[in-house]
Amino acid sequence: MNLKYLTPLLLPLFAGCASLSGDLSPPPALRLSTDYSVRRDIVYTPQSWPAPLQADLYQPKGAGTWPAVLLIYGGNWSAADHRWQMQFIARKLARRGYVVLSAQYRGVPENHFPAPLEDLRQALRWLRRHAAENHIDPAKIAAYGFSAGGHLAELIGTLDGPPEVRVQAVVAASAPSDLTLFGGGDVVAQFLGGTLAEIPDVYRAASPVNHVSADDPPFFLYQGTNDETVSPEHSRVFKAALDRAGVMNKLIWLKGRGHASVLLLGSNAEDAAIDFLDAVLRAPARAGRPAATEVRDGGPM
Repeated sequence: MNLKYLTPLLLPLFAGCASLSGDLSPPPALRLSTDYSVRRDIVYTPQSWPAPLQADLYQPKGAGTWPAVLLIYGGNWSAADHRWQMQFIARKLARRGYVVLSAQYRGVPENHFPAPLEDLRQALRWLRRHAAENHIDPAKIAAYGFSAGGHLAELIGTLDGPPEVRVQAVVAASAPSDLTLFGGGDVVAQFLGGTLAEIPDVYRAASPVNHVSADDPPFFLYQGTNDETVSPEHSRVFKAALDRAGVMNKLIWLKGRGHASVLLLGSNAEDAAIDFLDAVLRAPARAGRPAATEVRDGGPM
């Protein structure tokens, strides 16, 4: 059965299965609820780009200026357009008062790293270039990705670049943060253009964990403890790097969840992630950095 069509049936049944411990909620006043509209298949790349790429824009209704989220799907960095994969999260974000750009990107087998990253930086430029007409606050933009999309979101958050390609917060779910942890297999080798033994420098350069610095934006991470596709070690080493650099972060473990089930079955982690974005992008500025935290859903791993 095609999971594309099964997903909408499963999500309402399982969205409330995980209960999170710890106080992750912003003040009640920040919990917005609004209607929204969707514009499909906007071409966000310039005419000079190697390929025209499309995105869906979710626009909250009502007066005011909204923060924005660049939403990035997973799928082994594939060239296949998997925007459908993130629709449930896009709707949640839009209802909570976020303009959402769910963007297509180039991928394997035709394109390798850093092509997807370059595409998504164009998507960030598009958001800022069209901020006024879409009621976006260009100083409050986040990246949110799952799996390979989480890896790309982490790179967006950790790599240096001009202001128009930087973000103010990152949410990464089940993200491969250190590509050198993949000792073999075809997926990462295809994405990077060779094996770890052949191109170790490229593996290190493509790993977000190696680019963490003190000026990075806040990060919210979540992953299943039974993930056999992306080892939980990725989240552990990435959080440790954020902690060493003094970067604000939260990590939630979803006990017993595998890789795909984190997305397909939904969880309270998605709502906690949006609460986190609210606290970072909507709350008044506060002096100092909040402490990093780690939350286990249902007890120790």
